[in-house]
Amino acid sequence: AAVASCTIVAVALWPEFVHFVILRFHPGREHVYCSNPLVDISHNAYRAAVSSAFAAHDAIVDTEGNHQFAEEDPAAAAWAKRHGDLRGVNLGGWLILERWLIGNVHEVETACCGAVRSPYWRTACDKVMSEYDLSRHLRARGALDRIDSFRDTFVTRIDFEKMKALGLNAVRVPFGYWLVAPDLHPAPYHQGRGWHYLDKAVRWAEELGLKIVLDLHAAPGGQSGQQTAGRENDAWTPADFDADATVEVLRRVAARYAASPSVIALELLNEPELPVEILLDVYKRASRAVRDAGMSSEQVALVVNAYNRDGIAAVAQDVWPVFNRELKEANVIYDLHLYYAFLPEPLTDLPLCVVVDELVRVQSQLLALTGRPTFTGEWSLRLPPPRTRVGAEFARLSAAEKRGVLQRFGRRQIAGIASGGRIGGFYWTWYHPGVNTVRGPGCVSGDQSEWSFQQALDSDWIAPGEWAVGNSTRVRA
Repeated sequence: AAVASCTIVAVALWPEFVHFVILRFHPGREHVYCSNPLVDISHNAYRAAVSSAFAAHDAIVDTEGNHQFAEEDPAAAAWAKRHGDLRGVNLGGWLILERWLIGNVHEVETACCGAVRSPYWRTACDKVMSEYDLSRHLRARGALDRIDSFRDTFVTRIDFEKMKALGLNAVRVPFGYWLVAPDLHPAPYHQGRGWHYLDKAVRWAEELGLKIVLDLHAAPGGQSGQQTAGRENDAWTPADFDADATVEVLRRVAARYAASPSVIALELLNEPELPVEILLDVYKRASRAVRDAGMSSEQVALVVNAYNRDGIAAVAQDVWPVFNRELKEANVIYDLHLYYAFLPEPLTDLPLCVVVDELVRVQSQLLALTGRPTFTGEWSLRLPPPRTRVGAEFARLSAAEKRGVLQRFGRRQIAGIASGGRIGGFYWTWYHPGVNTVRGPGCVSGDQSEWSFQQALDSDWIAPGEWAVGNSTRVRA
């Protein structure tokens, strides 16, 4: 009953919220900044419009932060209580070579070895758009060792030591299926040392007392046509997705790391753009395969990425109701990516101050309304691009004003992700080169620093210890 009521509230809340903010903050009207007391009237009305979210949160979380879904999935509730303080980062760009992340610069800085050459060096952005294209391009030139050299240096034990020293306690490791099971779905990808990299990540985590979430970021055939799934492919359709091979990949990963005390979760798919009925089938089969391979429900959570490319509204309407009703396997939890760089069009017309403040607060409430324990697998300080109202406002600010906005934006997100009985999550990403220097058709240009956790610390957008273990009592809203 608690699960059903939460889902109903979430579905009902979102249209009301969007309708309200569009009317209240119409782009044709003049506005003052959030620091102006006159805006309090708007904020009061705003809070009234979303009061049902807070009521729902209070209904499912008691004063000690215990969720009422404990009766429906006690293993998930116990897992959430045991790991309810996740302060982590993603290792984006390492085991999935996303062009937008590490391919629009000539060199990247590494903790171990200084500047190393990007594997995309001297390739055209509009021709070599993803790891699929890169592997094929380098194989034709006898240069696949560029991928190996990059992976050997981009992330090392030094990075894990640095994470530990910063007060982080967890790392999410995105990987492509070809690293561990290229035989299941032949494609041009380069396996290289394959399992070696995941083995090292798990071993470093064990040695340093860090927790690991293994994330199947790119499945056989692709769970989407995005470069995040390995191949940028406008012709992709759900028929390309290989469900049988995906289940077997997850089974092999589970069998290999079932005994690791650091592996606390296995994310079954990242940001899938597949019909719910296909996802439901593969999640059920994968859950059985993973458990049969030895990953126990007492130790390892199975993570379902609650995702829809049309945004959170579509997730609430199309994803949660089905999965909450149909997925009955033990210790299944959700991952909800809370990004503000990719807001749906009506919300990009809001004033900057509303996006970095009240919108964050309201969207964070959804973490308590999913009906299952939910962490934020990806979040960042990246705002919408300058072509939007939000981005244009931000671009006009001085350097000092931008720093102040990003500091508040970070505090708001951390408060939403890490307080009120919520589990926490993972910043996307550990390292981004910052200013992209490669130019040409299809290249992602400009300063991308807000994607980098290390840059956020260096620039004082996130204070030392603010995103660290045990900081929830110190978070300032």
